[in-house]
Amino acid sequence: MSLKPKHILTAFLFASCTAFFSYAQVPEGDADSVFVRRSTSAEAERIVIRDVKIDSLQVYFQAGKSVLDAAYRDNGARMNEFAEWFHNLAAQDSSEIYSVGISASASPEGSPEINSRLVRERAESVRKYMVSTFDLAPELIDINVRVASWDELASLVEDSDKPYKFRVLSEIEKGGDVAGRLRAMERGAIWRDINDSFLSTQRFTVVLMTTSTPIYLEPEPEPEPEPEIEPEPEPEPEPEIEPEPEPEPEPEPEYETVIVRYVRDNVVKTNTLVYPLLIPNVGIEIAPARQFSVSFILYYTALNWFSQTSKFRVFGFQTEARYWFKPEMEGLFVAPHATFGYYNIAVNGDYRYQDHNRSTPTFGGGVNVGYRMYPFKMAPRLGLEFTLGAGVLPLHYDIYYNVPNGRLAGEDSKTYIGPDMASVTITYSLGRSKERVKELRRVKQ
Repeated sequence: MSLKPKHILTAFLFASCTAFFSYAQVPEGDADSVFVRRSTSAEAERIVIRDVKIDSLQVYFQAGKSVLDAAYRDNGARMNEFAEWFHNLAAQDSSEIYSVGISASASPEGSPEINSRLVRERAESVRKYMVSTFDLAPELIDINVRVASWDELASLVEDSDKPYKFRVLSEIEKGGDVAGRLRAMERGAIWRDINDSFLSTQRFTVVLMTTSTPIYLEPEPEPEPEPEIEPEPEPEPEPEIEPEPEPEPEPEPEYETVIVRYVRDNVVKTNTLVYPLLIPNVGIEIAPARQFSVSFILYYTALNWFSQTSKFRVFGFQTEARYWFKPEMEGLFVAPHATFGYYNIAVNGDYRYQDHNRSTPTFGGGVNVGYRMYPFKMAPRLGLEFTLGAGVLPLHYDIYYNVPNGRLAGEDSKTYIGPDMASVTITYSLGRSKERVKELRRVKQ
């Protein structure tokens, strides 16, 4: 049962001062009350120390009342807990009560005469409860009473975070009819909060019970006779030390063949960068040799861009011969490439451009630079690839008026030099192949 030090510090000091010195005040006629008893002379001679225990019961009272109400502020729960502790202690035959102290307190509002009478009635109410419940002798219980001051209330308010605390502190400092002025503030709302938060904690009574358990010194057993000392046996002769054998010569170091395996990926892939142009595509890449792979990607679409005058129809492919800077086929690579494709292009302009006679595809080549990574820990076969390339494309194309079934307007030829490849490609590893390379190393002895 916990005590609130700020609320009951003075009461605790009053009661605890009497707790250790009132044992001798127990009347002889009540020495057997509950489990209070004297030690016999034989026991007293054997006592070496006492195990002292102190427990407390704290109860609260309503304003202007001295009746002990078990339903008020959880008084009943604390009373039941204290009773359980008391009965468990009483079950120990050797336990003794040193003292029982009651310290009662009242809040400062009201006249001194009323507060003095009220606090004594509260202490007497708790003493009757202790006598009737625990069969204690009334003379065993010592009572101290006090009335809290307005300064104590001011200290509680000052330590709080109440919005009205500075106004209340000002009224307390003025003295006089403090309670009357506080009751008049904000039609009594502030007074009601002060009563619930602070004054109700000053209307309490504390019971401090001090008990002890004597610890007796058992008589020391008689010492056992010391065993006879047997003569020490004669030491055995030390065995002769054989000379250590000469170490054998170390064998010549040997060598073994180690197999070093380089991993290469065969993948399928698709370039996501041209999907906004409605050009689906699929590719495959195989690795026939260490740090070398061949890539082939096919593009095809026959779709218009939502109208007959806007389209980017292609059928073509691009192939690469890649050199990888790492044997694991990831990271940086360079690759010469070849490009082949038929095309039919219109972008809502006046003309549409198509390879000449629909049988003159472009065919050119160039160089790509790219980088592949595998960033997905949950899907280790899934990778990303970024590629940029430039090259040369010879173009021979017909020019049509950009209307449905538009007639031929002419033809033209030119050679394009510039970027011809850009991709953000998703790759998926189909499996891993391994290359065996023989290497020699020294065997550790």
